[in-house]
Amino acid sequence: MGFFEGMEIRSYLQPIFSFKTQDLVGFEALCRGFKNDNMIIVV
Repeated sequence: MGFFEGMEIRSYLQPIFSFKTQDLVGFEALCRGFKNDNMIIVV
C-alpha cells in the first residue's frame, strides 16, 4: 500500500521535478518519514 501511495505522490511531483531512479528511492523513504507523522509534503 505504501508503494502505491509513493507512486501517487511521484505522479503529482513528476511535472515539477525530474527525478532519477536513485532519487526516487531516497524520495520514497522521505515520503514514508513524512507519512508516519501524517504530514503533507509541501515543496
